[in-house]
Amino acid sequence: MKTSAKKRTMRALGLAAILILGLFATAQAKVDGLYNGANPTFNLTAATGYIVGGDGAVLHIWGLSPQGGPVQYPAPTLIIPQGSTVTVNLTNQLAEPVSLVFPGQTNVQATGGIEGLVTREAVPGGTVTYTFTAATPGTFMYQSGSNMALQIEMGLAGAIIVRPAGFAIPGNMTAYGTADTAYDQEILYFQSEMDHRIHEKVDSGQASLVDLTTWFPYYWFYNGRNAPDVFSAAGVPWLPNQPYDCFPHLLPGQKMLLRIVGAGRDMHPFHHHGNSATLIAVDGQVLESTPGSNNPDLGEVLFTQPVLPGQTRDVIFSWNGNELGFDIYGHVATDPILEVEVFAAATLQDPLAETDTGVNVAAPSQGAFPKRRAFRAVLTSGLATDPAREVVVLRMDDPAQPNILTVVKRGQEGTTTPASWPANTSAVIGTYHGQIFAGPADNRFPVTLPDQKDLTMGAFYSGSPFLGAMGTLPPGEGGFNLNNGLAFMWHSHSEKELTNNNIFPGGAISIAIVEPFGTTIEQSAH
Repeated sequence: MKTSAKKRTMRALGLAAILILGLFATAQAKVDGLYNGANPTFNLTAATGYIVGGDGAVLHIWGLSPQGGPVQYPAPTLIIPQGSTVTVNLTNQLAEPVSLVFPGQTNVQATGGIEGLVTREAVPGGTVTYTFTAATPGTFMYQSGSNMALQIEMGLAGAIIVRPAGFAIPGNMTAYGTADTAYDQEILYFQSEMDHRIHEKVDSGQASLVDLTTWFPYYWFYNGRNAPDVFSAAGVPWLPNQPYDCFPHLLPGQKMLLRIVGAGRDMHPFHHHGNSATLIAVDGQVLESTPGSNNPDLGEVLFTQPVLPGQTRDVIFSWNGNELGFDIYGHVATDPILEVEVFAAATLQDPLAETDTGVNVAAPSQGAFPKRRAFRAVLTSGLATDPAREVVVLRMDDPAQPNILTVVKRGQEGTTTPASWPANTSAVIGTYHGQIFAGPADNRFPVTLPDQKDLTMGAFYSGSPFLGAMGTLPPGEGGFNLNNGLAFMWHSHSEKELTNNNIFPGGAISIAIVEPFGTTIEQSAH
């Protein structure tokens, strides 16, 4: 690989990033990009640049730079309100014609430049203008429409996010403008790969000698970075041409929208540890049985997302600790019961007694409670003379009787004496931080950790099995999980893609952290 003083300096900066990335691991879940309001104009310039791999290698790229900014890999993410008329002015500083195409957008008009095979192209030193109306919300991509096998490989591709009408942060965050596509946090996974041998030839002025039939990637990227650089904050100065990070955070019970883009030539199986997730849209098209409803009733629950080349996927992920086998929240008797998810306002059909083995609860609106789930019920008799509320923990043990719930624990708020509740008492049923198992309902599940000498601790380990808790860590261990959340590896399920030029770990690896309640998570600006 070609070496210079400049490149040696950039390589050193890349290695320094590995050493100090933990200082910048703030809790966030956001999509960074260009936002110019309604009817935006984006001025982009195709030019050359360099990026740093997670192993410190310096790689030559062709990228797009926003007006006045450095060239970016991938191309800048364009964030657009639905219904906007979009103008993209492309200026070419490369030595060959360049153009852009916008899959998923209709009636794209191109002016200026010269006629190309697919669309009008900007000659070296020239400009071409594209206009279209962003008619439908969703996740899309844009890419080179000229000499595509080489130019997309070199980096001329980026993401487009069209926000639905009425979208607002916070308050009305939806992917497609409907309640069934609502979410609390979001993250972009722009997937690409690179054969560095091609980039070396282009860098040395030998682009004509590139043989694309021998293409074989050695680097894999999320949002233009590979591990461990994905964990450094967006916009860090030592990665000037790779401004986007990929380090999602969410709270228990929250819904995270994953916007996944397959920008390369290979299929990338994206695997999210911790839980399955629901695929709600492909290529900006909602998986719906009623056209135009934007209700993803045909959404598919998957544990791995097989992202095809050129494909985009919108996926909703959530985690609340249910069915793990122990109380991950580490409750003690004095802890308040926090409501994570409310299922229904129901009615107790039988009087509730301390010794009840089962309580008949009116069916919730969705027809049945989720099986093997423990619930928090807040009861009220409705009597003016008895306004006190009582917290009861219920559990469905028999899926064949979805409305017969077992009493696990009960206790009147503010007192130690349970009240006596008549039939038809109202109740609001919600989750109780996950499954409740044998033993006192509010006590920690007994967990005895091995001796420190028998443990191998990772950078994201808090020293404790409980969410939000810090345990004993030896010197030099941990430190990247600032709030003691639970870390899940989100990565490619193709093993070769977990390397940087055949060195593990690296490549398409990221970490998602479920943060404890009370943690503030930085969200997208637009």
